[in-house]
Amino acid sequence: MKSQHIKLSVIIFFLLIFRIVNAQTDFAFTCTPFLQNMQDGEVTVFWEVNRNATSWVEMGQTSQLGTNVISSKAGMIDIGSGIQKIKLKNLQPGQKYFYRVCSKEVTSLTGYSASFGNTIKSNIYSFNAKPQSPNSFAFLVFNDLHVNTENSGFVSSVVNKNKDINFVVFNGDIVNDYNNESDFCKLIFSPFSKGFGTEKPSYMLRGNHETRGAAARSYYKYVATPTGNFYYTFKWGNVFFVALDCGEDKPDNLYSSYFDLADYDNYRTEQAEWLKEVVQSNEYKNAKVRIVFNHMPMVNETINTGSYEDHGLNDNSSKFLSVLNNTGVNLVLSGHTHQYKVYPKVNSSLSCAQIVGGAPFNASKLQSTTYTKVQITDTLITAKLFNLLSDSPIETIAWDLKNSTDINNISGLDNQLSIRGNNDSIEINSKTSAKIRVFNTDGKLVVENQVYAGITKLPMSKGAYLVQIESNNKVSTVKVVL
Repeated sequence: MKSQHIKLSVIIFFLLIFRIVNAQTDFAFTCTPFLQNMQDGEVTVFWEVNRNATSWVEMGQTSQLGTNVISSKAGMIDIGSGIQKIKLKNLQPGQKYFYRVCSKEVTSLTGYSASFGNTIKSNIYSFNAKPQSPNSFAFLVFNDLHVNTENSGFVSSVVNKNKDINFVVFNGDIVNDYNNESDFCKLIFSPFSKGFGTEKPSYMLRGNHETRGAAARSYYKYVATPTGNFYYTFKWGNVFFVALDCGEDKPDNLYSSYFDLADYDNYRTEQAEWLKEVVQSNEYKNAKVRIVFNHMPMVNETINTGSYEDHGLNDNSSKFLSVLNNTGVNLVLSGHTHQYKVYPKVNSSLSCAQIVGGAPFNASKLQSTTYTKVQITDTLITAKLFNLLSDSPIETIAWDLKNSTDINNISGLDNQLSIRGNNDSIEINSKTSAKIRVFNTDGKLVVENQVYAGITKLPMSKGAYLVQIESNNKVSTVKVVL
């Protein structure tokens, strides 16, 4: 009798263990939706599940949804574990859409039978489709996050402080090394989708660290681009964007780093040939603004120093810069060095401005962690570099797209303010409060001042200036010559 009790206790114990383990591994989402690669009429939704599944998106112009979107290839609806990816098409420009992601577990599949488990559905989220011809828009750029579970929170905090942005750009080295496929959802999709990624789309670029690790060759599963390549172009309004893929920073033949598994020099040559075609395209030539993303800077003090660690910098600069220079690029946005710097002036090496973002997040060095906000209107580009110590930018550069010389009729301010140039000052006659920013011809911010009703004089040396006026959430610009 005693032995029977022992056997029964053992059976009950293992049944309990089985139930606990099974409960811990119930079919579930392992990260919420994350939007990427918003193009005209489309956007791609990513999420992840922990078991084999078939998935779809329910969407519509109201929270009632009503339309199911699937992903299939060659007539077969996709089935898989891990990352789920579905492109939403035929979106109306600027329209708000509601959606939720759905997955149904596939427990078995043979030639003549299939078995299914539970179906799970996310909360309902919303996003606005890409506008057809936006007069103005804004975006944020992050670089060199090297994220871990402790330092990813500041990104969502920054995005949520900037409600006016339309999208986010991750400009390389978002992860430190890519050793497990689960890292991308755990470190990127999950924290960022909870913060903003269900509503604001992102564009992803590789840095040199995304090329490292056992799972680096699976990176393409987690990224959507217009072409499927890691280098691509896209447009928003009157702006043409070029996203480049910098590759690794050391020589391909450095065995201690790449083990005879690297071919980045040839890869960058391939990109350079593609880039030559891009800059000759009508879309590129007819764009009003051209902005380039590349994780490695085009110009940097360490380029051509001879260090083997700067091989990638040199190769990027020699192959890409020779194509881009003097083709009308307004701004290059980079990172990699972990030392922020703004290059506002046209010089012999680079025919446009460049902003290099700063270092990874460090709670004791918030002044070194940066992000860039770019705002574009029909008449003005403003790029501001921030660190985490202040809501005020540490550097600002701007471009006058209209090149207006009419100094007494500033559009958008309802005749509340006039500006004129005296011999030694810029005189502002205002009927309201406004923020005034004055830039020199190199795009460098030289004066920032708050003015109120009355006459304000800003002493200046002789020369040409771009004056930006911000009042009542409207921004206008005017060129003043002293």
